[in-house]
Amino acid sequence: MEKIEKVKEKGKKKFKRMGLLTKLSLSAAGMLVGILALFSLFGIVNFGRFISEDAIYIFTFGALGIIILVALFMVLIYFIVLKRLIELDQAVKEVSGGDYTVTVGDKGNDEISTLSKNFNKMTKELQLNTMLSKDFVSYVSHELKTPLSVIRTHAEALYDADGAERNAYTDVIINETDHLVELSKNIIALCKIDSTDIITKNDYVSPAEQIRSFILSTQMQWSGKDLNIDMDVDDFDIAGNAPLMYLIWQNLISNAIKFSHKGGTIKVSLHKSDNDFVFSVEDEGIGIADEDKEKVFALFYTGNKSRNKEGSGIGLYLTKRAVHKLGGKISFTSSLGKGTCFEVVLPL
Repeated sequence: MEKIEKVKEKGKKKFKRMGLLTKLSLSAAGMLVGILALFSLFGIVNFGRFISEDAIYIFTFGALGIIILVALFMVLIYFIVLKRLIELDQAVKEVSGGDYTVTVGDKGNDEISTLSKNFNKMTKELQLNTMLSKDFVSYVSHELKTPLSVIRTHAEALYDADGAERNAYTDVIINETDHLVELSKNIIALCKIDSTDIITKNDYVSPAEQIRSFILSTQMQWSGKDLNIDMDVDDFDIAGNAPLMYLIWQNLISNAIKFSHKGGTIKVSLHKSDNDFVFSVEDEGIGIADEDKEKVFALFYTGNKSRNKEGSGIGLYLTKRAVHKLGGKISFTSSLGKGTCFEVVLPL
């Protein structure tokens, strides 16, 4: 009895190690043997009674028909299922080896086609993330190196400076430090916003209160440029994601302040409808050139030289990502030298 159990256990282990094609072949062969055994039994039972020439033909052609049907079934299984699974398996091995350019055939509407389509989406995302990582490291290295070099140079110059010259060097160091702080915040926000696709809306948020709070916190910046803030906002509370919503108002209002001409006006509006609410920021600043409009939301893109001095190329990318993760839309209109208006539509 123990020997029989050992043989059974050994057989189970061998079967588990077999490939899918081998398992199906063995199963089909077993099924075929069983059917042929039944046919044979039927012939033996009836052999003693009577057997005609027609019965022999029926028995023979029936057995051959079953063999052919099982063979055709195995061929169909191979081309419909196994061949595609083998292709997917090979592709997975290539991806695990670091090749993210590999794709598999995904035509059709069955489960394997859906799996193949999802696999191709995954490799595309991996390829984009790899390229992004390389660009990100290069960009951050450059953006950190420049202000740090400036800070070091002016810090050394402070040793021999005095009076107005010392104050000028100090102002440069403060400005470059502020740039580094902003860059660090954007990098942290970028990592957070791209780290998950699951966005919760468990916060009880007042968009108008968030907007007023941010404008108040930036009073020194806009009052220092003699800017007039014209606010027209509706007060209402919604269930949302407070950090992401605040990020949107923060980036768009900050940009309006940065790129506004001295003495200009910034119009901030927030209005609620039945299904959504609309937030817009309009400035009278430098505007965006036509050739830059298509790339405004691209990561690390800073546009023309006048904007390049102020921006880091992360803020608008972050804003668009936040809007999309909240299920909304963002658009803008702009005229070079006249100003820009950004509009965000978010669902309630």
